[in-house]
Order: sequence, then structure tokens, then C-alpha cells
Amino acid sequence: MRDERDKVIYYLFFASNNRLGHQRMKEAFWKVDNLGGYKFSDSTNPNQMVLFSPDPSSEVAQLLRRNFLGQTVSTDEIFAFINDDSAYIESHTRKALQLLEKEQKIEVAPQKNDGMKRKSGTFPEGVIVTFAQ
Repeated sequence: MRDERDKVIYYLFFASNNRLGHQRMKEAFWKVDNLGGYKFSDSTNPNQMVLFSPDPSSEVAQLLRRNFLGQTVSTDEIFAFINDDSAYIESHTRKALQLLEKEQKIEVAPQKNDGMKRKSGTFPEGVIVTFAQ
């Protein structure tokens, strides 16, 4: 947290074994700082519109390809990796997976684990994804 002169007032960190709490904390960080730097400054003008709203989905897509290249994994494993081992959140991951599917860099099973048909462009739990070489 920074003051109106951009001087650090205090640091906020999360210490828990609760995965859902960790996920919610990261979501809160992204709401405050959509650039992903995880900082908040009182020197910003809350009445001024944001000119750029960055979308990290291409960065997340690259991260997913580096980590899962040549593997077949479930969306559960993908979301666990993003939640536990990256600064990103599930909404970024879903957009990244959509991008990778559109670019034909992944193959997505047409059915979920429960046998129900998967709607194109969606990535619910239990869907099998193959990351092409």
C-alpha cells in the first residue's frame, strides 16, 4: 500500500493453507491492480478513467504451453497450477485456453468427465486438454 506520494505505507501478504482463500486474495489483488504488479497507490485519481485495461491472457497462454507442452491434463490440474504456482487467476486462464483453442495449440475433449457435452469455448472442471507440440 502506498500513500499519495507513492511511498510504501505497508505490505499485505497472504499466509494460509486454504486454497480458496488464496484464490480469493489473488482475485482481490487483480481488482485493485489490473496490471498484475500487486500494488495500490493513493496517488491515483479514482475519478479518472483507466486508459488501458491489460489482458494477460496471452502471457497465461505462454505459461500454460511452457508448463504442459506435450501433456494431456484435466482443467482441474490446469486451474490448480495457475492458482497455486502463478500470479494469475482462473478468469485469465479461461481466456488463455480460449485463445489456445482458437489458435489450435490445444485439443479439447468434446465431453466432460461426467459424459455431458462440453460447450465450445468453455472450460468447466473435468475437461481433458491436450497441449500440442
